[in-house]
Amino acid sequence: MNKSNEQAYLELLRSWERGGAAEVCAKIRDLFTDATVWVQPGLPTTTGPDEAIAIVQTWGAAFASYELEIRHVASSDDAVLVERFETFRHGDGSIFLALPVVGVAEFRDGKITNWREYYDSAAVPGLRN
Repeated sequence: MNKSNEQAYLELLRSWERGGAAEVCAKIRDLFTDATVWVQPGLPTTTGPDEAIAIVQTWGAAFASYELEIRHVASSDDAVLVERFETFRHGDGSIFLALPVVGVAEFRDGKITNWREYYDSAAVPGLRN
């Protein structure tokens, strides 16, 4: 088990709560290589930090606040799996989206090389299925 990989992935996942899109983009810039592949159902697969950041920068207008509940974490030498529950809210506090997600981040030399997210994209308004 590699605790530093686990810590890095959890910090990335919690970064929206701490600082919104700017914080997420900074963590992506720090943790992604130029060849990092990020796969999310219903969204284009990205390669490298610039493509990933471009996706993240489109999210902010869709919701006013975000809550993250980490349910389970499992890790090995080079991979971290996190089950989480994400809640996105409108400005009035009503729920825009409540979504269970499982993500797997693979690491090499302290950097994420692959990040795969698993969730029901049909539950996300506006995503292609």
